[in-house]
Amino acid sequence: MRNTYLKCYSFIYLAFLVSITRLYAYEGNHEEISDVYLCIGQSNMAGRDLMNDSLRALSLDNVYLMNNNGDFEKATLPLNRYSTIRKDISMQHLGPAWSFAQSMAEYTGHKVGLIVNARGGSAIQEWEKGTLYYNEAVRRSMAVAKAGKLKAILWHQGESNCLGEYKISPQEYKQRFICMIRQLRHDLGCDSIPVIIGQLGRWEWADSKVVNDFNAMLVSIAEELPNCSRVLSEGLAPAYPGTSDPHFGTAAQLTMGIRYAKALIVLKGDVVSVWKSCIKMCTDCLLACRL
Repeated sequence: MRNTYLKCYSFIYLAFLVSITRLYAYEGNHEEISDVYLCIGQSNMAGRDLMNDSLRALSLDNVYLMNNNGDFEKATLPLNRYSTIRKDISMQHLGPAWSFAQSMAEYTGHKVGLIVNARGGSAIQEWEKGTLYYNEAVRRSMAVAKAGKLKAILWHQGESNCLGEYKISPQEYKQRFICMIRQLRHDLGCDSIPVIIGQLGRWEWADSKVVNDFNAMLVSIAEELPNCSRVLSEGLAPAYPGTSDPHFGTAAQLTMGIRYAKALIVLKGDVVSVWKSCIKMCTDCLLACRL
């Protein structure tokens, strides 16, 4: 009986030591990273264009990804791998967070952390307060938000609201989105955190008037919602030309990420010379992809 108790106590003590070690490792891990960005939305945030081996092999300097344990590890593609709401891992590829993070790390000189939690095919109705997607965004971001390290929210979504069962008017989308962002800011304790929203692809993947109206509406949100900016999709090519697929191609995603970074930097009022590092990084990626 005594041996049984000793084994039991030993197990409990060992579990305690492991938990304490993980706690300190977690805190230390977070202390190293000063700038964290929450990247949410649907499949264009996750990325859907296929990646070749050269692109998969690329690593990012000073960029880290939050994993399933809430720790940050060296970021590798696909960045949506640890999303708690994602579709199958085989569907996750290159999204805008990749070149955005590299641009911000090079510009600030800080270690950058990413929380990528996107869900392909999701509609704005599924991101409102109280839904699973909203709750997961809050849950995964809360620790860094409380530490004052959450620096911005990147949003790319809207395709699912242009057609199909979730189709709504641009005006209704605008009202829902502004309400959601106000609640998200409040729940994260970051009432003035910057929000950057991206336009939808401009090719004919859906009714062109609907898409144009949505893109105009996204611009108007950035003009009305405090501390918010937008990223234009002008000149960007699709992943699968000649089809009704709404996904950006690899080159377009790299460009979008840089545009997200520029929009955030300008929104913060910084006068920058970020383009040399951004262009170099994007050129390296394009060469690796052999585009």
